[in-house]
Amino acid sequence: MKPLISLVIPSYNDRGKLALALKEYSRQSLLTENFHIVIVDDCSTDGSFEYIKSLIPELPYRCSIYQTERNSGPARARNIGSSHAESDILLFAGSDCTPHKDLLWQHVYFHRRTESYPVAV
Repeated sequence: MKPLISLVIPSYNDRGKLALALKEYSRQSLLTENFHIVIVDDCSTDGSFEYIKSLIPELPYRCSIYQTERNSGPARARNIGSSHAESDILLFAGSDCTPHKDLLWQHVYFHRRTESYPVAV
């Protein structure tokens, strides 16, 4: 089933905060089958890619991780993440952002209410 929303998270040397954020996404009010998280590690030097990759099998939602070949900045990481998104609705978040439990549900709800308008929030 296609998820309702894809969340793209660029990351660079932020494994601790990203691990905490991923744990918090487990508490979303939107059902876990309705979202997909795409993480793009921007060639971190602190072992972030390997560490986060090891956490993915334990997450209750679908999550993918990719790594850039060289550090290219968050914009490139977001573009790479967008290309791997599985939904028509995209949300971008920082690796250091701890989400409110209704973040994804409210974002989907807003888009459904305004589906006739191209919207960027």
